Amino acid sequence: MANIYTGCYIDIALYSGLAPERESHAVAGSKSGSRKCIVATNIAEISVTIVYVVDNGQVK
Repeated sequence: MANIYTGCYIDIALYSGLAPERESHAVAGSKSGSRKCIVATNIAEISVTIVYVVDNGQVK
């Protein structure tokens, strides 16, 4: 049986017009026991490096 994550999630929007300090918060490590779910525009995706990424490949 696979382990099921039961901690909290932090939802964060990431886009090109985001203030630099908010962008830093988005890509910084999360607190112990939580995971981040970052929703980004395709422009924001190419401007930052995030270690683990799940991308469905859809573009509007």
